[in-house]
Amino acid sequence: GVRVYSPAFDVTPASLIAGIICENGIARPEFGTSLRLMHK
Repeated sequence: GVRVYSPAFDVTPASLIAGIICENGIARPEFGTSLRLMHK
């Protein structure tokens, strides 16, 4: 029973995310569509 705090697993509300930055550019909402097009 070790108590651990791991901020790496914090959940950010989707309404606060304006973009996802990756190697191929910045994906913007709708993320599913944006990421699919970026990785073709």
